[in-house]
Amino acid sequence: MGPDSPAFDFGPLGISYFKAFALPPSDADVVVTASSLEMLDGRLGSPAKGSAYFFPVLTFLDSNKRPVARSIRADMKIVVHSNAPATAETGAIQQPSDHARYVVIHTSRDFLDNGLDGSVTAPGITIAAARGVFINLPGRGPESFHASGAPVGTIDIEVRNLK
Repeated sequence: MGPDSPAFDFGPLGISYFKAFALPPSDADVVVTASSLEMLDGRLGSPAKGSAYFFPVLTFLDSNKRPVARSIRADMKIVVHSNAPATAETGAIQQPSDHARYVVIHTSRDFLDNGLDGSVTAPGITIAAARGVFINLPGRGPESFHASGAPVGTIDIEVRNLK
């Protein structure tokens, strides 16, 4: 998500780069999740402290491309991974009665201006100290953090039926 992406004025949510996708037809509830890789000064970072994220907002559209639902700020979380950069993640469940046919991924002025405050616990790791000897190192935390919002980022999206 960046300068090569289209931008749109989402009204009170502000102007944002975006990507849009058609949702697969389904008679079941559909779960849509989006995650954004942690960035530090535009590069992949490692600690949550001092980093920034493209905080994804999910806007669902009907077949006439009118908004029918949107993810909310309370659903946003930072996930710390033991073997990969942290991610900002959000998700939503769309029921067939919602008539959502498309999802638009963008961010909001609120996330760009205010970022996200929270706390995380870094997962523990196991290391091999010597042949057949393993040492378990506990995770750190919880640690409070403030993550800034970024207008650009790398986004992963997953769409699956909830059955």
